[in-house]
Amino acid sequence: MSVFIGYQHADHPHALRVRKQLRRAGIEVRMDVMDFESLTTLHVTETITAHIRDCTHVILMMSHSSARRWWIPFSIGEATSWDRRICVYRMGDQALPEYLAHWPTLTRTQQLDFVIEAYHREAALRMPASQRETPLQLCARDIHRGLRERIGRGF
Repeated sequence: MSVFIGYQHADHPHALRVRKQLRRAGIEVRMDVMDFESLTTLHVTETITAHIRDCTHVILMMSHSSARRWWIPFSIGEATSWDRRICVYRMGDQALPEYLAHWPTLTRTQQLDFVIEAYHREAALRMPASQRETPLQLCARDIHRGLRERIGRGF
């Protein structure tokens, strides 16, 4: 299991802080900057698809400059088609496109703890049946709903 963080170059410092917190929790992290000035659209889409295919969770860093970029809905579509767990990390107070309301939206680094707990809970469920206490399998929809509720409650 691993987490892919998608972000724009301007959001690199925030993405590094998220990566650091996830790695401290023992989570493998992959990052890729969406650099539109030097990459073709085909290269960007192939890169996003490859990272999402190879991970289980996706965090999309959303700033004022990235909120309306085409690669955001593309990433959401790819992650959904692969049944990946999706979170949006909103930096700043800009309004997000309405379609993003379906996925958990983080606004503070403390809320990453909820993602970390959900990640580890799911990792325990993926263990061989002989090593886990419950055979329950969670789908992305259930995890998204639980994270949205938890973020809304704040605990």
